[in-house]
Amino acid sequence: MKNFRLLSILLCVFVLAACVPPTTPTSPPDVEEPVESPAEPEPLPEEILIVSSTSDSGPGSLRQTMESGQSGFKIIFDLAIFPPSSPATIFVLTDLPGININDLTLDASNAGVILDGSQIAGDWNAGLQITGAEGVKIMGFQITNFPGPGIAISGDSNHNIVGGDRSIGSGPYGQGNLLSNNIVGVDIATEGTKYSIVTGNLIGVDTNGADWLGNQRNGISIWEDASENTIGPDNIIANNGELGIYTSPEITQLNTITQNDIFDNGIGRGQPAYPSIFDFDINAGTATGATCPNCSIDFFSTSGYEGEILEAETTADELGVFTINKGEAFTGPFLDAKVTDTHGNTSSFSWPPTSQTAQNLVLQAGNTLPRIQFFFKLPKDIADNHIATQYDGIAYEDDFTDLAIYSQGVTHARVSTNGIEPETDDWTKPEMPLSQAQQDHFTRMADEGIIVTYVLVFWDKENYPGGDDLPCYRFHNEEGIEAWLDYVRYIVETLHDRVQYFEIWNEPDIRNYCPKSIYLDDYINLIKRTAPVIHEIAPDAKVIVGGVSGTAYDDSYNYLLGVLRSDAMPLVDVVGWHPMYNFTPNIPRFRNYYFAYPDKIQEIKDTAEASGFTGEYHATEISFRKDVDLGDEFYEFTQIAANKYFLQSAIMHRGEDIEIGLGSGYFIIHRLSTAMAGVEPDEFAVDIETSADHLVSYTFSTLGGEKMVGLWRNTETSEFDPGIEATLTIPDTSASRVVVIDLLYNLEQELNFEIVDGDLVIENLLVKDYPIMIKLIHTTQ
Repeated sequence: MKNFRLLSILLCVFVLAACVPPTTPTSPPDVEEPVESPAEPEPLPEEILIVSSTSDSGPGSLRQTMESGQSGFKIIFDLAIFPPSSPATIFVLTDLPGININDLTLDASNAGVILDGSQIAGDWNAGLQITGAEGVKIMGFQITNFPGPGIAISGDSNHNIVGGDRSIGSGPYGQGNLLSNNIVGVDIATEGTKYSIVTGNLIGVDTNGADWLGNQRNGISIWEDASENTIGPDNIIANNGELGIYTSPEITQLNTITQNDIFDNGIGRGQPAYPSIFDFDINAGTATGATCPNCSIDFFSTSGYEGEILEAETTADELGVFTINKGEAFTGPFLDAKVTDTHGNTSSFSWPPTSQTAQNLVLQAGNTLPRIQFFFKLPKDIADNHIATQYDGIAYEDDFTDLAIYSQGVTHARVSTNGIEPETDDWTKPEMPLSQAQQDHFTRMADEGIIVTYVLVFWDKENYPGGDDLPCYRFHNEEGIEAWLDYVRYIVETLHDRVQYFEIWNEPDIRNYCPKSIYLDDYINLIKRTAPVIHEIAPDAKVIVGGVSGTAYDDSYNYLLGVLRSDAMPLVDVVGWHPMYNFTPNIPRFRNYYFAYPDKIQEIKDTAEASGFTGEYHATEISFRKDVDLGDEFYEFTQIAANKYFLQSAIMHRGEDIEIGLGSGYFIIHRLSTAMAGVEPDEFAVDIETSADHLVSYTFSTLGGEKMVGLWRNTETSEFDPGIEATLTIPDTSASRVVVIDLLYNLEQELNFEIVDGDLVIENLLVKDYPIMIKLIHTTQ
């Protein structure tokens, strides 16, 4: 504008100079006086509105300034009220005005401003929302606890900016925003929403890396055909409950995601573990337990799951120990609890609720040392624990089954894009090629450090759509084998950079299970044809064979032995089988199998190695369930019983150097995953004096050189077992500390011990009908 005015003035001077009369005029010319066009007015200074109150509404409030804002206005914050060094909180009671005017800037980059939605009574309410505007900027806020997105952009909104440069501004996050503990961090939706930029934000994490700030679902969601938006650079997106960034499949390629740091999403960070209840007496109204240090506990009576009657509220001490004495009986019939940590995050209810009228949990008679909660870790924080989860039938679009595995703490997964049972597969979807969403599924697992086994099952949908007339038994002719090998080549070529193990079929042994069954000789031939193909494409991948069902049954077990005796064994790397489908001593037909199972393990190993096999062993689909229908008999197990039997099986298999796979859900799995991380079988002497029968122990060592002993009574389980006393002696060993871990009740306690003539002696230990793990810290031998 200044250049335009200068040009006008010069032009006017030039015109006036040309109109000066000559020295000897003849007659004055009839000249019209020039008229100067008015110059464009200077634009008014940028309008600035100042928020000077933490109130939800009224004079000086953010709500009022947003209602007063016009195009081109900037809203900033009074530093006396919102100092950067001590951010002030605005508790938002109802939705703030949707932003539908262009070029409005909400700038908290030089202040300390927290928008808190914890007092909104709604189920999808955003912190700040652009509902139909262009050129809006939102910078420098901490937005937390909203029952919806922290920031939402929708309604044909274009060219908006969320965040900025975190190094610009004196506020805690500069121009970036911190979005935490909302349902979603940033939500971008509707077809007309384009060209917005999300940059420099902290979504689920702060500058110190805190892991309790995650949003409940996705860090960022882009859906409903929103396109041509840019996420990045310089966003840090971590600890959110589901995905770091979700885009619906049809628009994945229509938005740009670049130069962000995305990690530890979908693994349950931020939510504290539910509290552990150790002792209780319903009639006396007393209870003790443990949780996170200094956390608050709500203690309930319940008739099922989740609290129905609040019995007491208390706070744990600095070790996490809590005690309740109501002074009168609890209502019952069961007890449950949940906890809120010092950051305001609340756990789920304890699982399972107590199932008796009284309990006194003692691991060493006479031990008065504190019993604290055993804190589990998550996959990226732990070493390989040789434990796998399992699922199959990964959907062609929008399948996020993998998110459920990360919080379990397992380091392996056994999966397939096809249903491993024909009735569980989606026959309307092709087997080849894999969709982008299916491939992304494996990429996420690889990013989270999960070691993947891909179960190769093939329903030949191209030739037999819907499974009609699919041969049974399978692979009895060359045509079927060639089609299978084409499928194997495609899967291995596509996934070998993210998959470490490929398993040849699942349960080929089940007779007349069409179209799944394979004759033994045909299965051996299939191994011999398939293993070289896998190794040629992926030399570092390992080939698994066997995968037979229920080795408690003679047909299944003999099928496995037939495979192990074959000349195919030198070609493969892993032998797998399914050892436990509620095969417990409670069920008479499985009692002998249960007690003789360690001998079967040895026979499996001896048979395989006699045929030239030198690889690994995997026992998968370990299933102990609440309801067991055997056709002619029906049994019920409690949650406690199912988890006890699983612990027995898990520690036994790991003690035998066998990797394990889940066939059911267990509430102890994340604890077991942490306890067994980096733990390997290790033989050393343990002498046990006790009157207990069916005593079982296995010995291990950790990556740090510590010794561990798993100890239990291998017998029928009871709902609560007080234990039988025993004395453990570990010859020629000393330690600085000895700790016992009870994974069933999520308890850790230091044990009393002594060194006698160079031997480590632990007296008065109570051996249960489920494994307790004894860890010797700083051992010397």
